Amino acid sequence: MFIKEIICGKGLLFKKMAIMGRSRMGIIRVPKSSIKVILEEKPLVDYYKMMLKGDCPPQMAQLLKTVMVQSDADFGKVKAASFMTTSQGRRYRKMQFNRLVLLV
Repeated sequence: MFIKEIICGKGLLFKKMAIMGRSRMGIIRVPKSSIKVILEEKPLVDYYKMMLKGDCPPQMAQLLKTVMVQSDADFGKVKAASFMTTSQGRRYRKMQFNRLVLLV
């Protein structure tokens, strides 16, 4: 699930009494708002394309690291997946993809 859109709306403005010392009073304004989050599910093919471009979300990197630790991955597998597991690898993959697009 991916976040497609976030909408922040204005709500009603409530007023409350602020009772102070020496028989003074004031008005406290309490604004209310609403937040609407629209989620979207992308097909698996689009998700793999994002991973190849370097747009892999950081949570995916954490999940991949956990799977590699549990499966006792060797150095070759860890090195092959470094473009997803580190932020520097994701940045490098994006840069290389953009260069490839410019060449084509």
